[in-house]
Amino acid sequence: MKRMAMFSPVPPVRSGISDYTERLLPRLSEKWEIELFLDGYRPQEGSVARTYPWYHRREFDLKHQHNPYDLIVYQIGNNDCHDYLFPTLFRYPGLVILHDANLHRARARSSFIRDRLEDYMLEIEYCHGPIGRVAGRLVASGMYNDQIYDRFPMLNLAVEGASGVIVHNQYCWDRVSECRLQGEVFIVPAPCMSEVLPDQKSARETLGIDPDDILIAAFGFIAPGKGLESGVAAFERIRSSCDRARLLLVGEALDDEYLDKLIEPLSPETRKSLTITGFVPQDRFQQFLAASDVCLNMRYPTQGEASSALLRIMAAEKPVLIPWYRQYMEIPRDCCVHVDLFPDESLFIEQTLRMLIDNPSIRREIGAKASAYVKCRHSDENWAHAIEDALNTTIRKGAQPEPLMNRLDLPNVRPIRVIDTISASIGDFHDVFPDTVYEALGQSLEELELLR
Repeated sequence: MKRMAMFSPVPPVRSGISDYTERLLPRLSEKWEIELFLDGYRPQEGSVARTYPWYHRREFDLKHQHNPYDLIVYQIGNNDCHDYLFPTLFRYPGLVILHDANLHRARARSSFIRDRLEDYMLEIEYCHGPIGRVAGRLVASGMYNDQIYDRFPMLNLAVEGASGVIVHNQYCWDRVSECRLQGEVFIVPAPCMSEVLPDQKSARETLGIDPDDILIAAFGFIAPGKGLESGVAAFERIRSSCDRARLLLVGEALDDEYLDKLIEPLSPETRKSLTITGFVPQDRFQQFLAASDVCLNMRYPTQGEASSALLRIMAAEKPVLIPWYRQYMEIPRDCCVHVDLFPDESLFIEQTLRMLIDNPSIRREIGAKASAYVKCRHSDENWAHAIEDALNTTIRKGAQPEPLMNRLDLPNVRPIRVIDTISASIGDFHDVFPDTVYEALGQSLEELELLR
């Protein structure tokens, strides 16, 4: 059986990629012996990841030198919980599963938090040329906005040292293909969770929701970039003439100040019809999803990420409003309601919601087509087969690209060269020193900032 090393967040890290990994591991373990390398924490008790061998990231070098892995898999998204894997990626090419087509925020934070402004400036210039350095100065000075992050995705260091890259949609493929790639790029549609939901009537009874109410719901973190402002504004106008309408926001608010601004314009009567649940466990999430009539998933701007919540909404036969934008444009128009974002999407959302409220048959028709589409294109079986094909293709090609650290003279890559000399000099003594010695050595080196 082939051996795989996987770098990825897992529970208790609260990330969609943690959930993704929980579903991926059992699929791969039928043909792969998998070991996890984590960022200094234990997998959560009861999690799938806890049943696999897991190690601190510092242990990888010597374990790989002693008994090389057949494939290294790096799962990467636009979040600082992935920072820890980049030093290894720069030294050991592997298959990257890229969950976002923009890593700018994460790469910027990684440098800023270490007070390495010039490292960030050199990296963005490498990725985007002289104009990238100008953009970097704006970000560093605080004169930035979403458009700057959006225009300069800073993907290069994540994918140019990879032996292969998996993405989940055509938009991501297009963005990745703009980089100087060494390996093949594979499009693997994201999987949709297979789940059995209660019927709407029983879900509403459990939740105490009136069976005659029209429940409009949005699922996921309550944060900027989710299009909630437009949805809430549309709901305010709808509520003035439809007292059966209810708005449900299922998810954790990441910023209390943002939440206050979101609901501040609402009248006292409208606020009574708004429910914000905060974080909910999966069984509660399923009840709210089953109870809903229409859903909103108006994330903007997006970075090519696959929305697990959107796929679950569609699989549950719920009509959903999504933006006519980037990867959302790949979803057939009869499976959802696409919303033009400009000049004022809240007016279009209002008109569409009124139409759906007044026409239950249209809600059912869109929901049925959405479910059929997701079950065909995003099934667990299709996803698992496509992943396995990408892994096998990468293995068959054999030749690995030259490590990025040997090809680039960037501070964010270069410091790792120091470890080559150290690890090579002690690698022959693997059977002499216990693992605790290696871990202590790794910790000492990191304290000297040699692993960064």
